[in-house]
Amino acid sequence: MKKFFVKPEDREGEEFVVKGENFVHMRKVLRTEVGEQVELLAGDGKVYLCEVSEILEGKARVRILQERENLADPKLNITVYQALPKGDKFEFLLQKLSELGVKKLVPFESEFTIKKPKDKAERYKKLAEEACKQCGRSLPLEVAECISFKAMLKEISKTEKTFFAYEIELDGSLSVKDMLEELKEARDIALIVGSEGGFSQREAESILEAGASAVSLGKRILRCETACVAMTALVSLYLEN
Repeated sequence: MKKFFVKPEDREGEEFVVKGENFVHMRKVLRTEVGEQVELLAGDGKVYLCEVSEILEGKARVRILQERENLADPKLNITVYQALPKGDKFEFLLQKLSELGVKKLVPFESEFTIKKPKDKAERYKKLAEEACKQCGRSLPLEVAECISFKAMLKEISKTEKTFFAYEIELDGSLSVKDMLEELKEARDIALIVGSEGGFSQREAESILEAGASAVSLGKRILRCETACVAMTALVSLYLEN
């Protein structure tokens, strides 16, 4: 079924008004007609089954037939900090982390980051909305602006539980099983993954000092995008997020 975004303030009684880019997408791209049933996502934790009742100049009115809790919305606050990778890997991760129930994706620069940040806020917003519709969430993944390594350390120091993927075993490094055991009661979680070159020893020590725990993802060295998806999937599925 066709899905469209609206805002809570677009509701007028038992109707929603679809306008702006969403109306253009509804009318010009998907050629939605009066009488069709659609689903609306308003970012309020619900899914609205609606029927298009009227198409006007620049907007459409849709009548609410049914509203229900959106079971696809994330229950936990999971933030992923990803050192900016090369190529289009970040866009791939944006899509996959949307599906895996991540609330926020934060790119950051590190010693081994090769790609330099570019202003792609509008593109990332559209990709997040598309991924949101595909997986059934009512609120898109938030994609933050690229921050410095130092700023990332400051942010994770305030998080309830923070883990970072590190291929070199350190004193106190956790296995995946250990990490999941520590997460049983956590509601606010941060996961950190390096870029193609991983983290330097100095960076790893700084992350530990900021309160994070190192986690080994196995005996093989994973690509940064594989490590990010694997780590997030394990946490989200284990916590039924």
